[in-house]
Amino acid sequence: MLGFRQAYNECSYFFSDLFDLTFEFFGDLEGIDEWIERGALIDKSFALLYLKEDKLRAFFCIGRPPQETKAAESLIRHQVNLMPFKNLLGDLEFRLEDIPAQTVLILQGGGAMGAFECGVVQGAGGGRYSTRYRCRCIHRRF
Repeated sequence: MLGFRQAYNECSYFFSDLFDLTFEFFGDLEGIDEWIERGALIDKSFALLYLKEDKLRAFFCIGRPPQETKAAESLIRHQVNLMPFKNLLGDLEFRLEDIPAQTVLILQGGGAMGAFECGVVQGAGGGRYSTRYRCRCIHRRF
């Protein structure tokens, strides 16, 4: 944009306040093939996750926590495959922010640099869903 060779990496966003009700919408509904409900509309804490080929394409919410809406926006932006988490998405106890939004690929060469890279993988991979990144370490001899 404006002469710079940068990718457009924004997520469409719309919000509205109607009386005592606020809703937000992220993404694009074009081509969705599935949706998952989270929460209950009667409780004024509700979300719809719109998927296309197991990737979050759009997110509609009323009264959901800001951490959840920020996580949903990141999942849309990074086109994360949600297949491993699909059975959990409707459960309010499961936090969307626990889904890794990006994959970090580390090619490990050995020596001092290899030791550093192993430390990075160990530091980033604390618990099953404890980080925003999924780490893969590939050992190579150079």
